[in-house]
Amino acid sequence: MHVDSILGLPNQINWQAVTLDAVLRVAQPVARDDNSSAEKNFMQLAALQGSILEHKVFESLLLTDSISADKGLQLAREQSIPVLTLDRGNFESLRTSLTHPDNVINEIENWVSQGYRVSTPTSSISRNQWQGHVWQVEDPVSNSGGYYIAGGLAGGSTTVAADSWVLDWMRDALSAANTPPPKLNPGEAASISILTHTIGQTGIVGQALD
Repeated sequence: MHVDSILGLPNQINWQAVTLDAVLRVAQPVARDDNSSAEKNFMQLAALQGSILEHKVFESLLLTDSISADKGLQLAREQSIPVLTLDRGNFESLRTSLTHPDNVINEIENWVSQGYRVSTPTSSISRNQWQGHVWQVEDPVSNSGGYYIAGGLAGGSTTVAADSWVLDWMRDALSAANTPPPKLNPGEAASISILTHTIGQTGIVGQALD
């Protein structure tokens, strides 16, 4: 959300993107034989599939480009941004290579300190109007894990400006989802405020006011 203000007063709220956050999914695979790698592969692919769906759901239902952590990691490699794999053994030596905000680095450090393995680009990722940070967390024992984008989301976000959406009716519905109907009777107004800065101004149509 972005708040537009006039003379320091909030005027309207403009939404900039639609996001989703996946809930925790508990799974315990059991291999048909003694091949424990099958269980690890399942957990690894399950996490990847979940992240893929977090951008695919927007692209298929809203017909707009979207981002999730797995796609962010892919974009980093396509844009030749180094992707580091961090653990307890190398985090401190590689920490200075990260240009993420402090809150993102602290989040990554928290995962690493618990014994997890974290993969992250060294810098932010840009996609259309979206810019942010992504990382993957994985348990080195079970290969279970999750994919995260900055903002506290284990999910995805649209990346295209709302005024460029193909489904403009969907954009309009989302932008006014909680908007009450207008009051057409001026007698029902609770208060009327005068913007003193504009009193007595004159101007010419099509030209900026002095």
